[in-house]
Amino acid sequence: MAKAELHIDAFLLGVQKCGSTSLERWLARHEGIYSPLVAKDYHYFSDEQLWRDGGEQMLKWYGTDASHTVSLHAAVNYGWSRRAMERISQRFPEARYVIVLRNPADRAISAYRYFQELGIEERSFTEALDDESLSLIDRSQRHYARYLGQGNYAQLLRQVYEYIDAEQLLLIAQPDLKTRLAYVIEQLALHLDISAEAFGPYDTHINQSRRARAPWINKMFQSKEGRIGWWKKNVPLQRLLPQSSRKYLGDRVRSWNQSSRNDDFIVSDLVQSKLLDYSQKMIDELETYTQCNFHSLRHSTYLAEL
Repeated sequence: MAKAELHIDAFLLGVQKCGSTSLERWLARHEGIYSPLVAKDYHYFSDEQLWRDGGEQMLKWYGTDASHTVSLHAAVNYGWSRRAMERISQRFPEARYVIVLRNPADRAISAYRYFQELGIEERSFTEALDDESLSLIDRSQRHYARYLGQGNYAQLLRQVYEYIDAEQLLLIAQPDLKTRLAYVIEQLALHLDISAEAFGPYDTHINQSRRARAPWINKMFQSKEGRIGWWKKNVPLQRLLPQSSRKYLGDRVRSWNQSSRNDDFIVSDLVQSKLLDYSQKMIDELETYTQCNFHSLRHSTYLAEL
């Protein structure tokens, strides 16, 4: 019953480290959009435990039909989850969707640096890519270690379009938010049926990855494996804090723990060459599948700086 009473008009199907957090915070400042910060990445539609136990929490955020605003729910990897897409598309058949895409090589490097900062990724970047290429990712790594696989945007869209019509989805190239913001605003206003005049300035610096001063501190908040994972599952202490407080605390600790000095990220010439080839191939496949031009995705900021 609770699930049927949710009022969600649009979904931001976040692709890991493509700028979804910055986009969601920008959209949330629009007077015509309702998007509670604490609901970002609350994986209600893909996580079995949340699907079973999180209905009341979702009702607190999305239980009211606010006809004057667009209710937006954003979560990374919903598009990759068949379970999530089936549940969402069945319950919200008229919903609109937004996906923001980034240069695949930049996305892979940014994801690696992010999970390294959290204390989850302990391999070198080359080792992580080799393990993925050889299908050596174990179960505990599947939620983060698909550094190359997550950049296969054509494959992602093929799966998403099994559940929704093409006109329900707006694709945004992340570089366009910096260089063609007026165009992106026009597209979003049309897609979400909101005013183009109410958008504020866009901030590209939200959720940026930096080296952690003490990775073990971040790992305490993020890991679901080993002794830390056991503690989280079996000790009820964290349940005393509401979801909003836990999210706020985790974000504040991560921000405090970021080093003011960002060490150089070193990648061999061979790996750079492979990443460049991989990135161009992924964009070629994306353009072939969508019959659209994604020229702005072809420039890699990270590889240009190395």
